[in-house]
Amino acid sequence: MAGEGRKRLERAYKESLAKKQDKPRLFKGLMGAYVAGVKTIQVANRPDFVWVRLRGATGEVIQAFNDNVGEHFDLPIFVARDPQNPHVWKVMGRDIGQYGDWGGASYLPPHGRTHTFVGGDDSGSDVVFVAKRQYMELLPRPNATGSVTVYIEPGYYFWDGFYRYWPGSGTSDLLGYRPTGANLQSFLTVYIDG
Repeated sequence: MAGEGRKRLERAYKESLAKKQDKPRLFKGLMGAYVAGVKTIQVANRPDFVWVRLRGATGEVIQAFNDNVGEHFDLPIFVARDPQNPHVWKVMGRDIGQYGDWGGASYLPPHGRTHTFVGGDDSGSDVVFVAKRQYMELLPRPNATGSVTVYIEPGYYFWDGFYRYWPGSGTSDLLGYRPTGANLQSFLTVYIDG
């Protein structure tokens, strides 16, 4: 009787091991590589893939799929073989135990710069729409009065070394700038005179 219980226990143990998902083996690496002597993070012609130097600055260089961490050169990260695609390396996360003072660059997707006004070539090119309206300070929009005026939303602006507040106001009548005739347009610049 005792031998039969042991066999059932071993059989149950083997069945549970067969269903267990193995934890992927993590490898330490640094994000980015030198391509033709230039610091490079993104792999050309492979969207969402980044260069990773395994085992530090002089280790093997690989390409890894990244949808977990921000793209910062020399960022300490963990990579592993993707369980669903064993031939692909995947960035699993930041190596926060490496050192605590690496600059605090939190995750921002590569396209995230297009939603902000932080500088750079493509910043602000894809302003985010919140609910049904676009939220942007100092946004000019058609005035609801039915006249040919524009309302400038409230916001802060920098002028003469100080930040100043614009409470929001309408412009003067723009009817005189409207072109006459069919299929004509006019480009107007609206600005705040500091």
